[in-house]
Amino acid sequence: MGGDKRTEYTFLRKTRISLRFGKLHHCTFDENNPAGARCLEQATAPPGHRGPLIDRCQPSRCHNSVITPDHLQLWRSEEHSLLKLLDTPKLPPCRREQLGRQLNDVQDVIRKADEL
Repeated sequence: MGGDKRTEYTFLRKTRISLRFGKLHHCTFDENNPAGARCLEQATAPPGHRGPLIDRCQPSRCHNSVITPDHLQLWRSEEHSLLKLLDTPKLPPCRREQLGRQLNDVQDVIRKADEL
């Protein structure tokens, strides 16, 4: 989902969902209907826990993730940083592979946001 500040304001004003503000996205996880939340797939939540598992968050793969234009600047910066790291000549193959996967996730988020 994308839009300007007015769209974001209207969205927040008209919806009745619990919204968690994050640094790189907003999460619209619905505690009453958690189906589809990537953070809960194949996860064991602590007893009594309700809500998303933030440490398992995958904004590039979760339909609950909302990327605003302000967030997109951070994602593009992350993409730039990863591309610079991947240009390092003596980077170990396992680290290069890990950075490549991370870059793919970042580019998926950017692509998702640009499509809206």
